[in-house]
Amino acid sequence: MDDRRDKTRDIAIAQYASSWNDYYEWEPTYCAEIISSLRVSDTPGRSSDAMDIDAPAATLDATVDGRHALLPTTSSDTQDTVTVYHNLDSPDDMRVTELTYEDIDLSNMTPLAPYPPYESCTPVSRNILHGDDPNSMAFLPLADDPDFDKEFYLSTHKSLAWQEPYRDSDALEIVLETARRLHYEHGLSMEEIDETGVLPLTLCTRSVVGGAIAMGKTNDPIPWPGSSRTRYPPLPDLSPPEPHDLVSRVRDLVALWCPDPGCVQANCFTHVNGHVMPDYTAREPLQCLSPDESCGERCIVEHPNALEGEVKWSDADLDELRLLCYLSGPTQPCNLAKVSLKTCYEIAVICKRFAKSQNSEVSDTLETGSTALGCQCGMALPGRKKRNVVSACLTNLCPCRKARRECDPKLCSSCIPKCENTNLQRGLFKSTEVRESNHGMGLFLAEPVKRGQLVIEYLGELIYEPTVDSRSAVSACLKRSYIFDMLKSNSGKTCECVDGMYVGNPSRFINHSAKANVIVHIMSVGGDQRIGIYASELRSPLPSSKSFHFRALAKNMDAGTELLMDYGPDFPIGE
Repeated sequence: MDDRRDKTRDIAIAQYASSWNDYYEWEPTYCAEIISSLRVSDTPGRSSDAMDIDAPAATLDATVDGRHALLPTTSSDTQDTVTVYHNLDSPDDMRVTELTYEDIDLSNMTPLAPYPPYESCTPVSRNILHGDDPNSMAFLPLADDPDFDKEFYLSTHKSLAWQEPYRDSDALEIVLETARRLHYEHGLSMEEIDETGVLPLTLCTRSVVGGAIAMGKTNDPIPWPGSSRTRYPPLPDLSPPEPHDLVSRVRDLVALWCPDPGCVQANCFTHVNGHVMPDYTAREPLQCLSPDESCGERCIVEHPNALEGEVKWSDADLDELRLLCYLSGPTQPCNLAKVSLKTCYEIAVICKRFAKSQNSEVSDTLETGSTALGCQCGMALPGRKKRNVVSACLTNLCPCRKARRECDPKLCSSCIPKCENTNLQRGLFKSTEVRESNHGMGLFLAEPVKRGQLVIEYLGELIYEPTVDSRSAVSACLKRSYIFDMLKSNSGKTCECVDGMYVGNPSRFINHSAKANVIVHIMSVGGDQRIGIYASELRSPLPSSKSFHFRALAKNMDAGTELLMDYGPDFPIGE
């Protein structure tokens, strides 16, 4: 075994050295040609035979862009004439144009006011999980601002970006060429090449960290004639699992989709760190339904008295059956036999060995009814007048709304589908527009809004405490902060925030006012914490003998109303 490993390593070293020498034999000449192509071409001399114009003598060493030359011909105090010679690199096909322009006195003109400074951000429709900024500092922001706390900002970083390892495109090209030669000419897999430890870069992707193959797909190809890129197929980043390895195939499939079962967003950036393998081993017992009819000679229907001792499976076979039962739920052994390539009666015997009574399973399921998690709100509560009829799910009468969670369509069957406490998950926001206000830029309604209704969601990057500290230093100097605290640890410290400075939506333009007309609530939506901005809500209902009526914190708002929020001393969020 050691001899084979040493031989593989020797082959890898030889191919790496060969690729290195071949590449750097070509690279200096290529770089010289690229640099030479950036030089401005020489302008040929002017041919008097090619120009049929009676122009004053002038030299052609004026400003040249390679195809045109501007030469002053005549000049006075009020006007100038400029002769433009076209196609200077082809004197035999010369064209001449004369342009005359006059001087304009600008001393009496009113100076143009500079456009007011503004900030822009990348628009998104959902929060993006950013985590933390790099520990290495790319540059010092606001370096010329005396109010910026440079020492504190430096203390939030561990190094400078130029101290980090450089991503050399030449080294990447050599590594990939070596891998192609080893894989297609010597039959080594990517894992075997990485195990040699010869190459300076890891080829395969590890967890969520991309290797050299993944990096090569994001780089523009270098036009190296000695590369075998065009002769061979692309390198495989990860070896596909064996056909019989169901667990590995399911693990790969899970990584392709958002791990949040309630998320249907393609290319989801909110739950990128949540890819986990289903805990299928914890789901007991293995549930199997009785077949309706025989599926063949080896069906459990044909062998009703099969003994458990006759069936002996390995641990890997049992794991695969558990995974199949987890993914499919209770089903007939005939169906499981087709997928697992086992016999029907064997599967039935194994399931029977681990099974409990079906009645206990049903009772356990029935104990977790919808009443514990969902609400039974009616569609509306009548007020004193017909125009005051409001949705019950906009008040604290709704246990979901009171617990600061949106209603679940699977559990809150009484108020679905017109429930207004599901607007965050359905993306039903009010139309708004950004325009100038008394406080710079502001956010205005473009349609009427009723009290308690969702107006917009506050969006941005989901960041952690270390990044909050470093970004707060910049925000304090700019006197603008877009950071909302969202999750706190048991000790009360902020552990996750939403920052709308670089990524967000128009909600970042909502201004502060002590007379706010919107309020912010952190709502639990399908397990995610999301920040909803609502029109000022209804107070708790006052019961009367015949109906419920309400006292409102604010009136309904018409289109054109500016949205105002009470930031508070530390940007508190309404409880």
